[in-house]
Amino acid sequence: TLSFTQGLVVGQLSVVLILAAFIKFFIFGDPPSSDVTASLRATERRSRTLAHKQSLLSLRSPSQRQSQYLKRKKSNVLRNPPTLTIGSILSKTYYNVDSHQPESLDWFNVLVAQTIAQFRSDAQHDDAILNSLTKALNGASRPDFIDDIRVTELSLGEDFPIFSNCRIIPVDEDGLGLG
Repeated sequence: TLSFTQGLVVGQLSVVLILAAFIKFFIFGDPPSSDVTASLRATERRSRTLAHKQSLLSLRSPSQRQSQYLKRKKSNVLRNPPTLTIGSILSKTYYNVDSHQPESLDWFNVLVAQTIAQFRSDAQHDDAILNSLTKALNGASRPDFIDDIRVTELSLGEDFPIFSNCRIIPVDEDGLGLG
């Protein structure tokens, strides 16, 4: 009976340790930083964009490419403008990506708040939201044992979303990050 008891205790301890490790690392662990998450999403978008671009290029025939080149032929009368790159645009606007502080989104936050406040105000003056919600809840697919549903009150909230930490991340034509 001693070996059975030892096995039971060791088994219970191993389950408790596995549960403790799971809770510590997955439940109470720090989420990945927003920079890491943004980088992963940008990489996924970039790979999808490149795959889409490759598939489009493989579908084109040589005659289509030549006809597109002829359509893009420019006039000789106009002077060719200098090619604008991301770097030249950023330098002309005095924007240093490495040292620039996050953009202030206060004006955007106010604009969004005013828009939401206007929608809330319009919803209070005419009962369009209440009527449409009541119609949706009392639709044709309602079972017979449920009586008519009447929406009498609806709260659209009082707070507004706040956006912050806006940054410009330069990318080239293929969506690849510069720098």
